[in-house]
Amino acid sequence: MSSNLHFEIPLYAIKEETRIPFNIYRKEEEFYSMIVEQNDIFPKKLASIISQSANKAMYIKNEDTKKYYSYLESVLGKITSDTFVSLKDKSKLIYDTSSKIVNDLFEKPESKEAIERSKKLVENTINIILSDDSSIRSMMEIGSHDYYTYTHSVDVAVFSIGFANYLNFSYEDISNIGNAAMMHDIGKSKIPQEIINKKGKLSDEEFEIMKTHPIHSYEILQFHNEKNEDILKAARNHHEKARGNGYPDKLTSKNTHTFAKIIAISDIFSALTTKRSYKDAFSSFEALRLMKTQMIDDIDKNLFIEFIKFMSKSSI
Repeated sequence: MSSNLHFEIPLYAIKEETRIPFNIYRKEEEFYSMIVEQNDIFPKKLASIISQSANKAMYIKNEDTKKYYSYLESVLGKITSDTFVSLKDKSKLIYDTSSKIVNDLFEKPESKEAIERSKKLVENTINIILSDDSSIRSMMEIGSHDYYTYTHSVDVAVFSIGFANYLNFSYEDISNIGNAAMMHDIGKSKIPQEIINKKGKLSDEEFEIMKTHPIHSYEILQFHNEKNEDILKAARNHHEKARGNGYPDKLTSKNTHTFAKIIAISDIFSALTTKRSYKDAFSSFEALRLMKTQMIDDIDKNLFIEFIKFMSKSSI
């Protein structure tokens, strides 16, 4: 049976007195025994026994991965508001769930279900960040150290939400920034995979194709009937540059939406601090120094100064 089992799931991810849509197992020596059968209620008594035992490990089968993540999304609000779950554990669940949702979005960008899941996820992320001053540091530490398009989107959303909160934006604005950041690169789902996954520098022709991805992001959001201009502009214009030599609309800093400029700074910082096939990751200090010395004319200078202060406060 062990070859059919997937991975260890934490007890804090399972809420007592909820219906479990998959079988749950515990390991006893070399064997796995079922402790909760699919569609049964997870009893308080069992949760208490497991929490007090030396071995708290539980397992699910490979085939139940999708059901597990779906269940996680349904109880995420309860988990993030549970004072008995550590901030680190909450942050890890949010990050893992976010990565799964964004990955699903990249595979099916027209999925209305995935869009709604993404919005709910952003809401839970914001609630964690607003509830605890140290939460942003915890989420940043858990962030991906290797570059993947979908985990990059999650990282940029976390940076952007945290930065907007630091700037004392309203909840509504933070939510709009978070949703735009989570979706800013969804247009890359329309770019040929050989370009997305190319190791090394793109050719001029390939780069021209890559430069269309913000337009695709904008169009995908429109397909999903997004009417909020703040979100639409932030997603479309996150590659604009202060001097007007960015893309796709060649807007100067004066004409670029503030949300887009926040996402642009977060986007660059995330890209620099993650490892790629052709480069090692920069430390936070090295990334900020590079942005200051080589990219300062491309980004909003005042926002970048505040971003440095935000990063200093977050101590990463």
